[in-house]
Parts: sequence; structure tokens; C-alpha cells
Amino acid sequence: MDNDIPASEGTDFSRNDGMSEDRFARGFMRILIPAFLAVAVLYSLMMPAWLNSDEPFHYKYIKVIQTELRIPSHEETYQAAHPPLYYAAAAVWGLPFRSAHSDAQNHWLRLMSVVFGTLTVFIIFRTGRDALGSPVLGAGMAAFAAANPAFVVMNSVVNNDTAAILACSATIYFILMINRNGGSIWRAAACGAASGLCCLVKINANLIPVFFLFFYALHPANRARKVSAICLETAVYLLVFAALASSWFVAGYLNLGDRVFFNPVNETSPNYLHIPGNLLWFVKSHALNFWIPQDYLRGYPQNLPFMMKLLYFSLSAIFVALAVFGLARTARGKNGLERHAMLSFYACAAVYIAQMAVYNAQMPVAQARYAYIIIAPIAAVAAAPVKSILGDRFGAFVVGGAAVGFALHLVWSLVYLRAIGPMPFSV
Repeated sequence: MDNDIPASEGTDFSRNDGMSEDRFARGFMRILIPAFLAVAVLYSLMMPAWLNSDEPFHYKYIKVIQTELRIPSHEETYQAAHPPLYYAAAAVWGLPFRSAHSDAQNHWLRLMSVVFGTLTVFIIFRTGRDALGSPVLGAGMAAFAAANPAFVVMNSVVNNDTAAILACSATIYFILMINRNGGSIWRAAACGAASGLCCLVKINANLIPVFFLFFYALHPANRARKVSAICLETAVYLLVFAALASSWFVAGYLNLGDRVFFNPVNETSPNYLHIPGNLLWFVKSHALNFWIPQDYLRGYPQNLPFMMKLLYFSLSAIFVALAVFGLARTARGKNGLERHAMLSFYACAAVYIAQMAVYNAQMPVAQARYAYIIIAPIAAVAAAPVKSILGDRFGAFVVGGAAVGFALHLVWSLVYLRAIGPMPFSV
């Protein structure tokens, strides 16, 4: 399979050594997956129960389904605005500990998030290996996610984001692979079904249709086909997607009104002066919150040293510079399919930024964790330019970067997590 970047510039090994690249990636992933699993389990056990500010409300939703076989009301938990797919799965997962103390149940439910996060890391690897044609790039993408403290913490507490991240990562991979050779009505319908199921996990999966429309409608193999055929297949996708997603949101809107779209600030009037007025704060908060889980854990981390913040802010600055470099390089790429996939990733990331800017017009908000819905595209945007710059040294960089990232995990777990006492309440 051809790559966007010539072998002399962008691959760890020559094209004749593709087996060696695959062997390296497989060996690396055999270490990375257990390491991620171990760190995530460590995080889930060391963090006191209910540390995530939303955990009590997710737990209430799960327990109502588990004990009463119904969806809770908005008065019982504001998380009732969310679709029930994740909570139903969590209710089944929690059955072995349904009679245990609530704190023990909380820790058990966290392990389901750990499983989801581990599967997501594996899918990210497969996206790079299978869809972008480079096993070593897939390894680098997986390491990018696994070495991120906020991503690991997100997948170590009870929340529906973990299921949404897994569902969206799997759907992006599915869309890339099933449409490699172009589209058809049944492929469009299958992609619509997968995308609709994502929105039945969490509404912010609405980025997936955006990705599909960019990737499918402008697919290189579709350029020789009739526009009418592409329009028909796109319409089939949207109809199937809407039919599945609306099964929850129409009924929810009738019961909850605008709250079903889970917009906590829907009562405020949009003020687009928030965008330029809070631009520096918006950028700074996203740059830090992508790596540091301080926007959804109760008062955590406390007294984070300036140098630690500077480290992660610098990583974000480097990421932006790499993204700009990678976009320019991808636009000049020769291979149509991998190039098109990368451009679709960039488009999806741009829509996410625009979406967050609209939220920021209603009130200042910078929850960078919502970007994890497209963690595979973001990881590709980060890793591909590094691969093109380092060439044969990229494999060593991935190993070294992962080692440093997991060393920082030890700092987080042994320094910051140990300093957090139990919450002053139970559920």
C-alpha cells in the first residue's frame, strides 16, 4: 500500500521491510496495552469514590435501571437527559456487586471504563495500521492516547464518555475500512446505523456524521461516479442515522424539552462577544485540560506545579505547530486514500473547535475532554507529521515518548492521587 510520504522520508523502514515495521508495531502494542490497562486500574483504585463530579449522578441512573428497570426522571438525576445505552450496559456489568456498598460498586463500575479505554487504545492502533497503511504510525497514535494522563483518568472513572469515545473510535475505523474502495447504498446504510448507535450513547457523537460526510462524499473513488448516486447514498446514511438517533431524542424532547440535548447553558442568551473576549482563556484552558483532568474531578489536581503546567502547555503548542505542518504536507500528498482520510481528520477537528466556540458564546466553557470523541483523528494529526520528520527514527521516538509518558503516569499516581483524601460524603 502506498503512503502519503515517500519511503525515504516518512517510514521507519523501507517498503521491502514492511514485515519488520509490522513486527515492531505488534511487539510494541503487546507492551503498551497491558501497561495502559495496569495504569488505568491503578488510577481507578487510587482515586476515592465519587471523585469525578458526575459519578454520583451517573451511578443513580445506573441503579434505577438495575433495580427498577426504568429510566430515571430528570428530578432524580440530571444525567437522565442522556440516552440509556451506556447505563443499561453498566447496569448489567454491575450485577455481581449490586448488593455491595455503593463505594465498592463505584470502583467496580470504574473497571468497565478501564475495559472501554483499553479497547479504544487498540482501535486507535488499528486505525493507523489498517486505514492509514502504517503499523508504526498506529503504534505512535496509540502511545499518544495512552500516555495522556487526562485520557487515562477519563477511562478510570464512571462516566458515559468512555463508552462514547469507544463507540466513536470504532465507528470512525468502520467508516474508513468499509468504504476503502468507494461507496454503495448498503455501505452508507451500515455507516448510518453505526453513527446512530453512537448518538444513542451520548449526543456529542454528532461529530461522526460530520466525519462521514467529509470522507464519503469527497472520497477519491467516488469522483468518477455520478453525483446523483453519491447524493442518494448520503441521503440513505442520514435517514438511517436520524431514524436510530431520533428514537431517543424525539421521545426525550417530548418529556424533557431542550434538556434532552444536554445543553447545561440553554437558558442563557448566546453572547458571541464571549468568543473574542475569552479567547486567551479558552485557548489556555483547552491546552491544559486536554492533558490535565482538572475540569471534571473535584478540586483535582491541587497546587499543580507551574513547571508541570508549562510542560503540558508546551505539548499543546508543539501539537498545533505539527498540525499546521502536517496539513500543508498532507495537502501535497500523492496517495489519494490516505491523504483523503487525513484531510477528513483535519476537517473533523476544525468542526470540533467551531462547535466549542459556539458553546463558548453561551458561557465560558473549555472541557477539552469532549475532543476525545475524535481521539483517533487527533492522534493521527499529532503522530503523522512527527513520522514524516523523523523517518527511520520514528519507532525509537515512539518507544521513548511512551516511556516518558508512563513515567509521568507514576508521578500522577504516586504524588497527586495519593494526596487526595476520601470524599466527605457517600452515595
